[in-house]
Amino acid sequence: MTIQIVLLMTTIFPSLMNPLLRFDRGSIYEGEIWRLVTGHFVHLGPYHAAMNIFGLILICSIFPDAIDSNSLPKATLFIAVSVSVALLICSPHLDWYLGLSGVLHGLFAFAIVMHLTARISILWLALAALIVKVIYEQMPGYDASYLTNYIHAPVAVDAHIYGTVSGCFWGVLVRCRPTLPQKSRTPP
Repeated sequence: MTIQIVLLMTTIFPSLMNPLLRFDRGSIYEGEIWRLVTGHFVHLGPYHAAMNIFGLILICSIFPDAIDSNSLPKATLFIAVSVSVALLICSPHLDWYLGLSGVLHGLFAFAIVMHLTARISILWLALAALIVKVIYEQMPGYDASYLTNYIHAPVAVDAHIYGTVSGCFWGVLVRCRPTLPQKSRTPP
């Protein structure tokens, strides 16, 4: 319930909430480290928030086994912090960022990795398409103005590639973690 209230507040009052919560390079360097996470949950306005919320609902609906109430908070936190750290280190031109798109790309990549198997499947194609998309967004001729017109700000496509990489990495970590043997409940 708390997340819904925060999302509602940041959507209704973006001019009040965004300066306090957005990813802001200078503020983070001054010690406001909460912005590494909160910057992903503030939006430029209702349209921007609606696009991101719809994306989250879509990903959770397509991959309910991978994106459940147990994995969603862990994956979201890992991806959000990873995207923010990557923005700090690899995108020095970006002074501020807000929105969930980097995390959404990561959650999509995470869910795909969690469902991949050795046999050829549509998920391999989906992963390839996602990778091609985020690489294409990095090309010099890429124009994101079709989205800029709706959200009234530049699209931070760097967050998309960082989210995709961190989501894939988190998926590999989760899939490869050792499982502990269960204790037998029967007496010896």
